[in-house]
Formats: sequence, C-alpha cells, structure tokens
Amino acid sequence: MPNCFCLYRKADIDSKLELKAVPLNIVDAELCAYMHIEVHPTDYAFSWFDVIGLRLALGQSFIEQIANAEEHATEPNSDDTEYYIEQLKILRWLDANFTFDSWVER
Repeated sequence: MPNCFCLYRKADIDSKLELKAVPLNIVDAELCAYMHIEVHPTDYAFSWFDVIGLRLALGQSFIEQIANAEEHATEPNSDDTEYYIEQLKILRWLDANFTFDSWVER
C-alpha cells in the first residue's frame, strides 16, 4: 500500500480560497529559487521529495522533522552537520509556506 502526500499553500488557507494541491514540480521550482540553485530536469533539489516527502507521507509533520534535524545538526563531531543544516533550511521554508495531507492508498 503506497503512502502518499500533497502540499497546500498556507496563503490559500488564510485567504479562504479553494484548496488545491500544489504540483510538486512547482514546489521544487520555488524551493530552487529560494535556495538560489537551478532546477534539475529530473531530480528534486536536495532530494527533498525522497527524504522530507517520504516522512510527510508517513505522517511526520514539518515540526517533527525540524526537531529531528535540529537534534542531528547540533551533534558534536558529526559528519552530517552540513546535510542537516540544509534540511533545516528546506523544512523551515516548506513549513512557512505549505501545509500537508497524507494518506495510505489501497
């Protein structure tokens, strides 16, 4: 059974507009603009879909993921500190701009 997720703009919730899921390639393009990098033709930036997206699909909120990344980013003598710092930038940007829904399909 696949675990799924979609993202909605917080601005649409605040303005009472009809909620429509934002295509993930659009989210990726906006993330790339925020991070000042070029959009890759086939891969999501920083593999956010594979890591953050999977955790969203499994029901882990942005806040939970941020707490986890903060914990790992501050571990002494960690080789992954830079990775978690990048994840924190992405997670905080996503949390500031989007909300999510997750579900399991049968």
